[in-house]
Amino acid sequence: MSCTIILPRIMEIGKEACEKLPNIMATLGVSKPLIVTDKMMVQLNYVQAIQEILAPHEIHSEVYADTIPEPTDSSIMAGVNMLQAGDFDCIIALGGGSPIDSAKAIGVLGKFGGVIRDYKFPR
Repeated sequence: MSCTIILPRIMEIGKEACEKLPNIMATLGVSKPLIVTDKMMVQLNYVQAIQEILAPHEIHSEVYADTIPEPTDSSIMAGVNMLQAGDFDCIIALGGGSPIDSAKAIGVLGKFGGVIRDYKFPR
């Protein structure tokens, strides 16, 4: 069983959540994901499992696995640099809070530029 949360982002939670990725991506019209995660998700083969789900749909991804607990400016900017250097049209966050927070920051900075401090509230 999985649950869907749409906030405007789509968050899938649960055992079968990964199986929904190809259909979600097709609905959104995207096909070139950057997977943002941490080293543990790679070691546990969760990243490989996602890539195996995507591959039959001709969806090939790259992985940024250098997120850290309590993300830093430099860890975020490394992800931004990878995002901007590639031909990605979406981000898949895989893991807990730090990969999810990192993916959101990487997406914002990758699209709108600047540094993370530019988005501090209040300005």
